[in-house]
Amino acid sequence: MSNQTEALVEAALRVLNTADPFEKARLGDEIATKWLEGFISLPYHPSSHLPVPDRPARLTDVKLVPPSLMPKLGKAGSLQSRQAIVHSLVHTESWAIDLSWDIIARFGEQEAMPREFFTDFVKVAQDEGRHFTLLAARLEELGSFYGAFPAHDGLWDSAIATSKDLLARLAVEHCVHEGVIESSRCKAKLELDLIIVVHEMRTLAPRGGWIMASHITWREDGKLAMVYVWRTYDLSLSRPFLEGVGPTEKQNWLGLVGSHVCTTVALNRTISARGLDVLPTTITRFRNGGDNETADLLERIVYPEEITHCAAGVKWFKYLSLRSRNPITYPWSLISLESVTSERESTTTVEDERDVIQKFHATVRTHFRGPLKPPFNEEARKAAGFGPQWYEPLALKE
Repeated sequence: MSNQTEALVEAALRVLNTADPFEKARLGDEIATKWLEGFISLPYHPSSHLPVPDRPARLTDVKLVPPSLMPKLGKAGSLQSRQAIVHSLVHTESWAIDLSWDIIARFGEQEAMPREFFTDFVKVAQDEGRHFTLLAARLEELGSFYGAFPAHDGLWDSAIATSKDLLARLAVEHCVHEGVIESSRCKAKLELDLIIVVHEMRTLAPRGGWIMASHITWREDGKLAMVYVWRTYDLSLSRPFLEGVGPTEKQNWLGLVGSHVCTTVALNRTISARGLDVLPTTITRFRNGGDNETADLLERIVYPEEITHCAAGVKWFKYLSLRSRNPITYPWSLISLESVTSERESTTTVEDERDVIQKFHATVRTHFRGPLKPPFNEEARKAAGFGPQWYEPLALKE
C-alpha cells in the first residue's frame, strides 16, 4: 500500500481509527479539504478491500451510561443545564463525524457509488467536525469540558443495525436520525421506546400541538385538558389521567406509570430530520436562558447545515431506489451525477416518486422501532427535499 497514493476510503479509515475526538475532527477537515481540492483523487483502490471497524476508536474519558439512566438536562435556564445540553450536542457531533466517514468507507466501494456520493458525505463529515469543534469550544467558554457529563452511545446502535444495508443507513441515520433529543432520567421502569414529558409541557408546544409522541389538548385557560395513560407495550389505553378527557384515538397518549411523570428518554435515537424538528426549540431555550452566543451558533451554523445533511440522505436514497429499477439511467460506475441529470429528470415519473416513497416507508418500518414522533418541522424538511408524504404516514402505528 506504500507504493500507492492514499485513496479517500483509506483516509476515512484513518479518521475512524483515531480515538481523540479533537484530532478526529482536525484530521477529517484536512482530508476533506484534500479531497475537495483534488489532492486526493481516487475514492478507493479497486484492488484494496480494507476492513471497516465495527466500532470506531473512541477515548474512554467520557462516562457512558444507558440512555434510560441519563441525568436530566434541564431547559437551559441555569448554567449547569446549558453546560449539560451543549455537552450532549458535542457528544452527538463526535458520533456524527464517525457516521459520515463510516458511510464513505463502508458503502462507497461496496455499492459502487458515483463520485458525487463521496463528495457529498465528505462535506457532511467536514461540517460535523466543525460543529464538534465549535460546540466543544463553546462548552469550555461556559466553564465546562467534553467528558464533564455522562453520555450514551445509543446512536451507534443504529449504525450497527444498518451496517449491511446502505438504503437502511440512509433512511434511518440520514433521513430520520441526526440531531438531538435531550435525554433525561425517569424513575419509573418501562418497556417502551419513549417516555413522554407531562410536567411543564405548556412551554414546549402551542395549544392543541403535539409533544413528541403525544397529542395534547389545551383548555381555553391554558391548562392541560387531555392526557392519556400508556401503560403497556401493546399500546392498550387506560383511564384518562386528567380532567375532561375520554379515550378517542390511540395516538393520544402520554407515557405514565402510577404517579411517576417522566421526561423524554430517547433510546438509540438522535436525528437528521428529527434534529430539524427539535433544534428550533433548543435554540429558543438558550435565548430564553440568556445565552445568545450558543443560540447563535446553533441557529446560524449547525441548524442550516443539518438541513443539507438531511438533503444528502434523501438525495442518495432516491438515487439508490431508482438505480435498482433503472440501472442504465443510474449507472453503477464511479462518475458524477451531472452527466445523467437531464435524462434522470426527464425519465423520473410520478410512479417513480411514489415507489421511492413506498420503499422509504418500508425501510424505515423495518429498521426504525416505532412510529416517527410529531411535531414535524415542515419548512426545514421541505428544504431538505422531502414533503409530508414521506414522513406523515410513518407517524401512525401500523
